[in-house]
Amino acid sequence: MGWEKRAIESIEKANKWMESHDERLVKIERCLIKQEYNLREHMRRTELAEKSIADLHVCLTPLKVHVYHVEGALKLLGLTSLLITIAAAVYGLFF
Repeated sequence: MGWEKRAIESIEKANKWMESHDERLVKIERCLIKQEYNLREHMRRTELAEKSIADLHVCLTPLKVHVYHVEGALKLLGLTSLLITIAAAVYGLFF
């Protein structure tokens, strides 16, 4: 009868061990569910951010063109004023 008692105690210990590990597995599963939700939310926000950036590039294209035109006009104005200054200096030296 001694070995039967030891066998029952061993089975009870094994059951307790499995129950404690079952609780840990449930906690891990809950954690994984939360992480999966967070990942989905992160992916959704990332897609929205990427779409917003693409929309911003489209909206800024006319502004970039305008800036390029203004820069070109200012460079032309600077070059023209430089040429006029050089011409006035040459005219002042020789005439």
